Amino acid sequence: MSESLKDLAKTIKDDEERQGILLVAKALVQPLIQIASNAGYNGEFILEQVKQTQKEKGGVQWGFDARTGKIVDLYDSDIIDSARAVRCAIENSLSVARSFLTISGVVRDRIRVKAGL
Repeated sequence: MSESLKDLAKTIKDDEERQGILLVAKALVQPLIQIASNAGYNGEFILEQVKQTQKEKGGVQWGFDARTGKIVDLYDSDIIDSARAVRCAIENSLSVARSFLTISGVVRDRIRVKAGL
């Protein structure tokens, strides 16, 4: 999906809209990178492997199985998020982003800032 959004962004003339589309495309791959990193793999490398496999074998059903460390057909491996879960995650993250854009500042916990979190 993120590659499709990048292709769409190339057709958009408005710079702000194009940047928004590219931001969403970047956000869509972050869960894969984080899952791979949490499993002890290089997330960026796994992302590139998944993209290459999707191009070679055709289809977006190819992804990373963190249990085995392999690129697999997610449907055959029963690793599928429901459309509702994905939609809700995107809507919630966009809601937070919209809040940050419409206010002039963000309040953070001072203890976390000192700890570098």
